[in-house]
Amino acid sequence: MQHELIPNLAVGVDYIYRKYDRGTATYIVGTQPGAAGFPLSQIYTGPLTFTDPVTGMSAPFYQICATCVRPSGNNIAVTSLLYQTYSGVTVTANKRFADRWQLNGSVTVQNNPSFQPTGSFSNPTGVQFTNGISTLGRYLVKLNGSYAFPWEITASANLNVYDGGVRTETITGPGNVFGGVGQSQLGGNTYANLTFQPRNTVRFGNQKLLDVGVQKAFSFRGGKDRLKLMLDAFNILNINTITGFSSDNLGDSNFASPSGIVPPRVLRVGLSIAF
Repeated sequence: MQHELIPNLAVGVDYIYRKYDRGTATYIVGTQPGAAGFPLSQIYTGPLTFTDPVTGMSAPFYQICATCVRPSGNNIAVTSLLYQTYSGVTVTANKRFADRWQLNGSVTVQNNPSFQPTGSFSNPTGVQFTNGISTLGRYLVKLNGSYAFPWEITASANLNVYDGGVRTETITGPGNVFGGVGQSQLGGNTYANLTFQPRNTVRFGNQKLLDVGVQKAFSFRGGKDRLKLMLDAFNILNINTITGFSSDNLGDSNFASPSGIVPPRVLRVGLSIAF
């Protein structure tokens, strides 16, 4: 829906809903939907609890039951039971170029949860921390505009504000656990790390990226030839938001060691010639 409030200024609202499903999934023959071995998660027992000796924190996990045998054999591809939905609302404002300036802005609020019905997974470990949870950025703000000064000077700016990405914190797990009758410990499930909270509990800081630019044009031969000088500044606020760490394990010595940071402020000078 869009409406022109006053001449050269329009506002709008968009709502988007999408459902992603009907993909494919691979099962061992005999464990696919409709077969006797479905769902495969029935051979797992738990939840059991493991306490990390370093942090003292606990997390749940599952292992194959003491009398159960892990199935083996050929695979079969069937319609996946997994699905996800997307809901987003975007509010926009657009000022057309008039009176020497123009402006565009939008605010988006969105949600994109993934769903894991019973039978879509074999090992239930961690499912309660991901099922029905969205890890997508919750909001996005965009604002850009320009102004035409006298003497063929143009200035522009572009602002993007992003919600921070998800950081999945973990603790150390029990390692190798029982893998089923006739299977060695090493042949079972291995839990080097365990998730202990909903996946979207912790996020990195949001990002406010502001870029600006100034251009000065020189015209020759009645405008047939043009020379343009350009000065651009990226991340002019010089934010240094951390976007990743070397480890997400709370007990790891590298847990607080950044592995990714927003690049610093950059200045660029340019020249273009048209003839």
